[in-house]
Amino acid sequence: MTPSPLLDNLIYDTPRGRGEQGRSSSVCWADRYQRFPETPERFDRELCVLGCEGFTTGWHWWEVTVQEADDIPAWVKACWAIGVAKESVRRKGSFQMSPKVGIWAMGRSGGESYAFSMVWQPLSLQSRLRRLQVRLDYEAGKVEFLDMETDISLYTFWTGPLLGEMLRPFFYLGKEGVTLQCEEFPRPIKDLRD
Repeated sequence: MTPSPLLDNLIYDTPRGRGEQGRSSSVCWADRYQRFPETPERFDRELCVLGCEGFTTGWHWWEVTVQEADDIPAWVKACWAIGVAKESVRRKGSFQMSPKVGIWAMGRSGGESYAFSMVWQPLSLQSRLRRLQVRLDYEAGKVEFLDMETDISLYTFWTGPLLGEMLRPFFYLGKEGVTLQCEEFPRPIKDLRD
C-alpha cells in the first residue's frame, strides 16, 4: 500500500516472510505519527491509501480482514471502506467516496454499512463484517464485494468503460479503532481454480 501523510496518524505494517520489502499488508489509525514525504501520489486530507499493484486488464481478487476495536468509546462509530480507485483519483483536498470521483467502495460510516455509490446504498446485514473479498473484472467493468464468512455477495458496482485507466486497491479509515488487514494480496481470478 502506498502510505498517505494525512495528518500522519495511520500505521502501516510490513508483511513478514513474504519477501516483499516495503509492501504493507495492513493499515490502522493510531495515536502515534509516522512521517512521510509530501508527494503528488499521497492523499493530503482523506485517510486513504492505495495498493501498490494496479490493474488495466484481467480478473483479480483480494481478501481483507476488518478488525474493529471493542474498547473504543460508544460515540466513536467505526468508519472504514475498501474497494478500488482509479489511478487518477484526486488526492489533494477533500472528496466524498463515490464512482463519480473514481472510487468504487463499500464499508461502514456512522455505525452503518453502505455501498458508497452516487447515493449511498445501505446494506442490510445480519452481523458485523469481518472478512471480505473484493473481486475486480476489469473488462466487464465489475467490482463485487463478498462476505467471506457467509459466502454472500454484498454489492456489485458496474464501472462503465475504463478505457485502459489503471485501477488500484483502495483502503479508507475515517475513525480510530479499526485495522484493515490484507490477508490475500491481489492476484488473478484464475488462481481460484488452481
